[in-house]
Amino acid sequence: MQTQTMPTGDLTSPVIPLNKISDLAQAEADAHALVAQANAKLDQIAQQRERERLEYEGQLLKEYDGRMKDAKFFREQARQEDDPKEKRALLALAAQDEEKAREIASELALPMPAVDTADKTPWWQFTHGKMAIFQVVGILGLLIFFYQQFVGYQARIVEMNKTLPFDKQLQPYDETSIQKFFFEKLVQFSDLPTALLMVFLVVPFVGFYVLPFFGFGRNIYTEFKEELTAWQRTKITVSIILGFLFYLAFSHLVKP
Repeated sequence: MQTQTMPTGDLTSPVIPLNKISDLAQAEADAHALVAQANAKLDQIAQQRERERLEYEGQLLKEYDGRMKDAKFFREQARQEDDPKEKRALLALAAQDEEKAREIASELALPMPAVDTADKTPWWQFTHGKMAIFQVVGILGLLIFFYQQFVGYQARIVEMNKTLPFDKQLQPYDETSIQKFFFEKLVQFSDLPTALLMVFLVVPFVGFYVLPFFGFGRNIYTEFKEELTAWQRTKITVSIILGFLFYLAFSHLVKP
């Protein structure tokens, strides 16, 4: 009887079944298919985004052209308008359209549209900025005028007293009167921080509401701007200003 000899070699080497190899290949093929589908989906999304971008830019360009046409129309109407008020209104509408057109041009990286300088508001017509300048200059001019008149009448009264008897001489206002006036204002403005200090000492939560230094909780500034309507803010502002004017008109404690 012949003995069969076993082949020599590494008896521990794994042997992968053929069916296992075919399963791995199928899984790899499925994975590649999924990757291909994902890439195709990403391409579709990129194409859709590009179409939406082009459509959005087309809408902006359409709006840009419309704004520029409207601005041109308003400026042409303003040239033909004789009423200064109506002319300013038409120029304001044109400026609004041109401002919006500049915003669109900036977003699309287009050249900025030029403003027709020939249609700018003439220098002799009032604007908000010019009105503010005229008001400040007018107030300063009146203060200078009244001070000059004050000093001038003081000198005239002193000169007149030289020819009048002692019992009929007039008592002119002088520098002491002005000093009393400024002393009164010093007292008034000193009372304000004193009152606020008393508020912080007695009712600190009210002080923090009025002067929110530490920025926590609700405060009068945010509520004034965010909670109130424009009409309510206007009424409160006018009431405060009128209150201060009446206070200053009726509370002069210092006599000249």
